[in-house]
Amino acid sequence: MFEIETLDQSGTRRVSLIGEFDLAAVEDARSALEASSEDAPLEIDLGQLTFIDSSGIGVLVAVCEAADQAGRTVRILPGPEGVQRVFEIVGLSDRLPFADSES
Repeated sequence: MFEIETLDQSGTRRVSLIGEFDLAAVEDARSALEASSEDAPLEIDLGQLTFIDSSGIGVLVAVCEAADQAGRTVRILPGPEGVQRVFEIVGLSDRLPFADSES
């Protein structure tokens, strides 16, 4: 199961991805993230993810690259240890705009 929650707060749009971010969730997530990054700085919250696969990671990479090319700000709030481990394994934990753990 996968859900998306969006909240506008202090000029930033936070998109929370909840549950399992896999191939079945790609289109919904891509649409929500791309639309959200057009108007305001985007914060992607992975804190409630229970699973992410390569298709989910691909969406996050594409959204971050597109925002960077357009001069838009994106920040990713890290997920639980198991989710973050996937980013470490594929070598993206230092290449994507993850917020510091204190944030």
